[in-house]
Amino acid sequence: MLSQLFAGDPLLEAIALDQERISRQRHRRSPAVRRAQTALLLWDPSCLPASGPDGDYGNETAAAVARFKHEELGVPVAEVIDDIGPRTVIRLDEIAALSEAHGSLGMLMVAVPSATDDDLIAARAAVERSGGQILLGLGRLASAVGGGQATRDTLDAMVGTLLAGVVTPDSPVIPDGLDTETAESVAAWISMLDPAYLLAQLDPHRLDGPRPDLGGCVREL
Repeated sequence: MLSQLFAGDPLLEAIALDQERISRQRHRRSPAVRRAQTALLLWDPSCLPASGPDGDYGNETAAAVARFKHEELGVPVAEVIDDIGPRTVIRLDEIAALSEAHGSLGMLMVAVPSATDDDLIAARAAVERSGGQILLGLGRLASAVGGGQATRDTLDAMVGTLLAGVVTPDSPVIPDGLDTETAESVAAWISMLDPAYLLAQLDPHRLDGPRPDLGGCVREL
């Protein structure tokens, strides 16, 4: 299991291995049901309007699972069985893991104007060593980064040397010391970076949608 929500739940782990299932007749009331309902609500916050995550696999939850299988997994309506099997658990686990990671997305590292290619390679390598990930390369000046506190600490330590600054959703301040044109470019990138899109970059199941227009400055790393 990838998510903290699902990790360690023996029933969900057994379902992922196709050794068990949850239905209105089997394991109807269990902690695993509540966890699955919580993940369903991450997928669609309105999918359980009456019962919410009550731990009971009743008609409303079964209907939400059936819709999930059709809309998220692509199962034809005529073939949908409204129980929880391995594909449903695995995808709900992925969605929960992505939701848990969402708060650490959206950092933007901005290189100093004098940074060399070797400097940028070193900065990106440091991000990876700290457990982070480069999500988008924004031309030569900046990169959008995903990662937790260790990644943030690593980038903060580079400010003033390889980096001009680090921008986060809770502190969207353009770093000092940039020339006017660079500052304007960084501000434009920040305004166009969609956190939902950055989240999708970590999820290969959701990369088929349109990509944002960042003024021709995007290049994948």
